[in-house]
Amino acid sequence: MWSHFFSTKRSRWFGFSLAGVLYLVLSLTWYFNQIGSFTVFPTRPLDTSKLPDYSVEELIAGLQAESDEGLGTHSAAWASGFIAIDEEPRFRGGILGSAKPVVSPVMKELVSRGVAAMPELLDHVNDHRPTRIVVKLRLGGFGCMWHSDEYSPRYSDRKNLPVNVNTNSMNITEREYTVRVGDLCYVAIGQIVNRHLRAVRYQPTACLVVNSPIETPALAEAVKKDWAGLTADEHQQCLIQDASDPWDDADQSALKRLRFYYPKAHVALVVELHMLAALTITSENSYSLAARFNLLSSGLLLPSRK
Repeated sequence: MWSHFFSTKRSRWFGFSLAGVLYLVLSLTWYFNQIGSFTVFPTRPLDTSKLPDYSVEELIAGLQAESDEGLGTHSAAWASGFIAIDEEPRFRGGILGSAKPVVSPVMKELVSRGVAAMPELLDHVNDHRPTRIVVKLRLGGFGCMWHSDEYSPRYSDRKNLPVNVNTNSMNITEREYTVRVGDLCYVAIGQIVNRHLRAVRYQPTACLVVNSPIETPALAEAVKKDWAGLTADEHQQCLIQDASDPWDDADQSALKRLRFYYPKAHVALVVELHMLAALTITSENSYSLAARFNLLSSGLLLPSRK
């Protein structure tokens, strides 16, 4: 009797153990499918003195330790800037007195790598791993937060625009949001290609808009459609086009990126633009006074000498 009981008990224990192992395997498979990578790294901060030695995958994994709001994730202000260079972020609006966006050394290193980092960044826009950045409603919780699909496309012509984005959707969410690794990858891509890809932005009055490729998969699909397979030559030409013919989402900031990534092309373009700007402005001239003013104000085009 006791031997029968023990045998039955052992069989049940074995069955429960097997079920537990299967559950663990399935759970881990689901988790790694969600984060989009089977490479696991510790979440402790990376050594900032050795960032150039890390691989792109290691840098992306290091984003889990990010804790400060920066460009593209700030909950109280609009700001602009190119984080690969040492420039002060420009305040564009929002709550007066809000803290300045923090430039993350890890994000700076990723953006500095340019096109070389793009394949991994695009692979990880679906990465669900949480960071330590938690954005909340300001002013004592007054206001509203929602998910949307605001997207700055690669092309301006309608036939090449991605679908299912910029639909003015408003999916009301909780009063705080934990920024994910994929959100920061999305922001980094925008920094490299000169597009305003903001995962979080302030909306007057006292509201927050979350444009997350995690929560809104159409954003991930759009950024992959626009930029997958981008080569250095294509990147250079995109920046030249943005700088030569500025439009709403691609202004003089393209010159900063061109100077950083492709200095020879930057010099050639500045000479060309300076010659065009020196011409008499007519209705047939494609180079506008507004564009010239923007270049002059950015310090990227020298003023004419009289």
